[in-house]
Amino acid sequence: TRIYRKLGQPDTCVNCGKSGLTGKKIHWANISGQYKDDTNDWVRLCASCHKRFDMTNELRVKLSEIAKVVFKSRMRNLQGQFI
Repeated sequence: TRIYRKLGQPDTCVNCGKSGLTGKKIHWANISGQYKDDTNDWVRLCASCHKRFDMTNELRVKLSEIAKVVFKSRMRNLQGQFI
């Protein structure tokens, strides 16, 4: 991919410090979720840390969406009480 061409093959996870990793055991993980061409938007993570990192971001987005739905529902209920 373009990031591997720019940054090379990582071999050490910056999160847990595992080194000597190759192939599918080490990844370039996108930080912002926007997959920019900016090399500062990528970090070296082992597969395990990458999975936890993505899950954390995914959960944050899902919880945000759930919170919006709950808030809208509560606002509709409150408006109905004051009519």
